[in-house]
Amino acid sequence: MARTLAELTLKLSQDLSRLEEEGAKQMNELGEARDVALMEIRSAEKALKSYNRGLEKAKATQLKSVQAANKIRDKEIRTAEDKRRLLLTLEERRHREAKNRAFRKRQETLRKAKAVWKKAIERIRTRPLFEQRALRKSADIAYEEAIEKAEDKYRDAIDDARLELQSALQNTLADERIALERAHRTAERMITTAVVSYERAVAGEEGRLRSELAGIPEAREVQENYDRQFLEIRKSTEKRREELFRKFTQDRKKLKR
Repeated sequence: MARTLAELTLKLSQDLSRLEEEGAKQMNELGEARDVALMEIRSAEKALKSYNRGLEKAKATQLKSVQAANKIRDKEIRTAEDKRRLLLTLEERRHREAKNRAFRKRQETLRKAKAVWKKAIERIRTRPLFEQRALRKSADIAYEEAIEKAEDKYRDAIDDARLELQSALQNTLADERIALERAHRTAERMITTAVVSYERAVAGEEGRLRSELAGIPEAREVQENYDRQFLEIRKSTEKRREELFRKFTQDRKKLKR
């Protein structure tokens, strides 16, 4: 017995799936038996041929619509992927340029700091010897501070460039995901419309077939038997579905105790 709500829900889902599969199998077998019986009635042959042609046409139309939907989806996906690759390439290029600018700026700053330090050392050499040590120490400290400041600015620039790249990548990927989701929704709407149109076409063919067979006593009897058994299967399936939900509710209440 299931011990958690998740296990109960999974079991219900599995039981419902098995029930639907069993019901669909019974429906298919019933339909095949009806078709075999009708095909043995010569006077129903014309109606059946027209019915089958109608179903084939409806299915061909549905498949054509599905193919068109998938073609549109594939095109939109390729467009989104190409756009993402282009934008990422541009962002990578901007990132490299930003890093190179930061590197050149650091090198220029270090070059200038070194030049200032060298000039200071040259001037210090002209001063009395007893002053040179303190002056040189002061020049060295100023040079080291300039180097540290340049390095800090360089690291900050590199971090900013990295964060800008990261943000651009996230935005680009988010835009691609939105485009892909939109493509899938568009295709699914088209496919759903195709399925509904197919089901309506099938219902129309079924109605025409029934109307034509109604004038043929033997065929009418076959169809009436089919309808009766079809209804019995539906009622049985619905009853068992209700029993499954009732048991699920009872078992769920037991978990709360």
